[in-house]
Amino acid sequence: MLAPRHKAHAVKPPHPRLLDRSALVAGLCLAMGSAALAQAPEGPVVTVGGGQVQGRAMPGPGGVVFKGIPYAAPPVGDLRWRETQPVAPWTGVLQAADYRTGCGQTISGGDTGPVAEDCLYLNVWTPQWPAAAKKPVILWINGGELFGGSGALKPGSESLARRGVVLVSANYRGTLLGMMGHPELTAESPHHSSANYMFYDEVAVLQWIHDNIAKFGGDPANVTVFGQSGGAHVISMLLATPRTKGLIQHAIIDSGAPMQGPRPYLHLSELEQIGQVTAEVLHAPSKDAIKYLRSLPAADIVAAMPAVRAKLLEMNGEAYDEGTDGYVIPHPPGEVWSKHKEAPVPLIIGSAAQDTAATIKGATVPGPNASPQEVQAWEKQILQLFYGKDPDLLKKAMQAYGLRGQPNAVSTYPPYLGPVQQLGTDLDHRCGAQMSAALHSAVAPTWLFEFSRTAPGQKPTHGSELRYVFGYDDLQDDASRKQSDIMQTYWVNFATTGDPNGPGLPTWPRYTAKAKRSVEFADDGPIQRAAVRAQACAPYIEKYAREPHPLTGGAETFVRGPGVTR
Repeated sequence: MLAPRHKAHAVKPPHPRLLDRSALVAGLCLAMGSAALAQAPEGPVVTVGGGQVQGRAMPGPGGVVFKGIPYAAPPVGDLRWRETQPVAPWTGVLQAADYRTGCGQTISGGDTGPVAEDCLYLNVWTPQWPAAAKKPVILWINGGELFGGSGALKPGSESLARRGVVLVSANYRGTLLGMMGHPELTAESPHHSSANYMFYDEVAVLQWIHDNIAKFGGDPANVTVFGQSGGAHVISMLLATPRTKGLIQHAIIDSGAPMQGPRPYLHLSELEQIGQVTAEVLHAPSKDAIKYLRSLPAADIVAAMPAVRAKLLEMNGEAYDEGTDGYVIPHPPGEVWSKHKEAPVPLIIGSAAQDTAATIKGATVPGPNASPQEVQAWEKQILQLFYGKDPDLLKKAMQAYGLRGQPNAVSTYPPYLGPVQQLGTDLDHRCGAQMSAALHSAVAPTWLFEFSRTAPGQKPTHGSELRYVFGYDDLQDDASRKQSDIMQTYWVNFATTGDPNGPGLPTWPRYTAKAKRSVEFADDGPIQRAAVRAQACAPYIEKYAREPHPLTGGAETFVRGPGVTR
């Protein structure tokens, strides 16, 4: 049985802002006490599930933003490692003027934010107020290797909403606090499953949108999910679960395809193993281990993450990653997509020309001063490890990467850089996106893209396209703003109609397994392409056709890292 809901948490006092008032009014406020000084900033008040929230005007003309709306009960105490619970009602008007702390966690080797468990909040940008009904909705799911991160957007991102959509972002649990399983958790679950709590969070967000977004001018029957990197992986899985049926109408998957070699889809037993190792590292008793772990501060759980990962890797396992728990994610997405059983919604999918590049454990990436012979030796080692069980595919791959003479697919196109980057990006992102597009095109309209624009100081690396999609404030030159205008228009057209094309735009052809047509967002704007790196990706696609999820449970083979730029 699930634990009882938490009592309503206290409404966060508003953040005062400077008001243009006379000295007399200021004096009266002082005389009336500090409570008067904390009066709420002017802004619209909306009643949502849980109570009333008050937003504030967006920067610039028109539009309103609501930040920090609770969409679920805080997953603390006995609610840690449980499926997302409904938010408890609050009294008064909750000031929704500032972001709430995200679920990001600090780990060895990277800082993604403070440890916070009371973090299940979302944000809404609406382009006009009073809200006009029936605008398409875009739910942005942030990336960050599934650490949870934050739904806070960079300055200027509200420009996407100004295009005529209601934009939503949300925090979600990640890593050990949001993804680990344990046999005791499975035993107490009414669904006989554990782990993947982050997916329960995202389903709760989608349900909140369904129930509340009309009050912000959004259409609950026209919701597009859009995510990059880890957020794209989340979407790949949300399209593979029946728990989101009817809640998603369109999807945009950016650098995170369901068919991606280095991305594992762990089994329930492997997810449970993560929790068992966590309990061992934190010296939990053999009985009632979860009760003990729930009594610890969240910071203690996070502090154990490096030791947990190290121990799991010694055991040939993988730490805090997504998997098939049997309920919220009942089957591996690779298997679901291969059988054409994913949600049949229109899809945009793609990646960057110099996206993150996978290598394989034990195969050291050549340094920038490596000789051509050293680079070729590394390529052969990678291909042997990846295709070694399929000699015919290995032969094709060796040919494609120029290791058996001409003809081959080794490219001299500047945005693709050299053979190290090409091979790594093919295995980690590009070929997986192509295969996923080919599979999905059999069930719904699909469009494939690659981002290659290279601006001064900005390479087409992992996530570089987001500044154009959202319209960050750092886009200062005319060429960058023009590219942003084009990409935003495609994205909003797609959210509106399920087709990115529209008046004044270069035609973006639909992707099919036969024609393999796509769009490249290049330096001078979008250009049509066909069969991009088809020779290099052919053995990869064939490998997945033989085994729909050949790397399930085998993530230990891969090492993930930043893009290789040589």
